[in-house]
Amino acid sequence: MVLARASLVAPPLLLVAGWSLLISNAGRGADDAWAVGHLVLFAGNALWVPATLTILRMTGRWSHGRARIALGLVIFGSVCVAGQLAVDLVAWAVGLDLAQLRELFAAVRSRPVLLALFYLVGPPLLFAGLFIGAMELQGLGDRARAGGRLVAAGLVVVLVGALSTFSLVTLAGYVAVLVGYAVVAAAIGPTDLG
Repeated sequence: MVLARASLVAPPLLLVAGWSLLISNAGRGADDAWAVGHLVLFAGNALWVPATLTILRMTGRWSHGRARIALGLVIFGSVCVAGQLAVDLVAWAVGLDLAQLRELFAAVRSRPVLLALFYLVGPPLLFAGLFIGAMELQGLGDRARAGGRLVAAGLVVVLVGALSTFSLVTLAGYVAVLVGYAVVAAAIGPTDLG
């Protein structure tokens, strides 16, 4: 039960920490703080898969089509986001300054496949999978339903922040997701994991 709870809280907690590091380092380029922030985001991103598996266990919906779609979207989207974060970590590893960072990002975005996978399609598919998972919680008790709704609302805020490139909005969305998953985690009882 403790591991299941941790699997829900760890991804958004790491994303809140990573975004906080990046926001506090804004304008300094790809320095060590940039790398730490991205590594924390990388870890949080990877943990969305176990979080989704926990939700599927809680809801008992392994065989439902929506659950399979949610898991597939989360896996695919997480891999795409990992690619985006890997590009950022390469920028740090080779010591790019701000001007060189802009050139690298422009070059990556000039490739239609990379633009689609890393920025336009992959991340929204991750959010769609997480959103579906949050909606799957609506068949459970009051606390899990409320937490799922907060997670879903937070994901919408994250997406708005990403589309507007306003980091504080994205951070606020992840805080809401964290609180929502904490509520869901607190609602897990001894018989809730199938």
